[in-house]
Amino acid sequence: MTKQKFTPAYPADLRERGVRIFREHRGDYASDNAVYKAIAPKLGCPEISHGPSEPVSRVGMLVI
Repeated sequence: MTKQKFTPAYPADLRERGVRIFREHRGDYASDNAVYKAIAPKLGCPEISHGPSEPVSRVGMLVI
């Protein structure tokens, strides 16, 4: 069995924009999850729900 190559779900420019917006608005919300939910529609991503163990480096499933 061969290992499949990882293909990101979103273009690099969208991930970069998501991370930038997340960092800019992080102080405006009580939790990372609240930031994710607030900025996901701005990025054109469906609403998401992350558990408390979700890493900070994820924004609407945009991995940095």
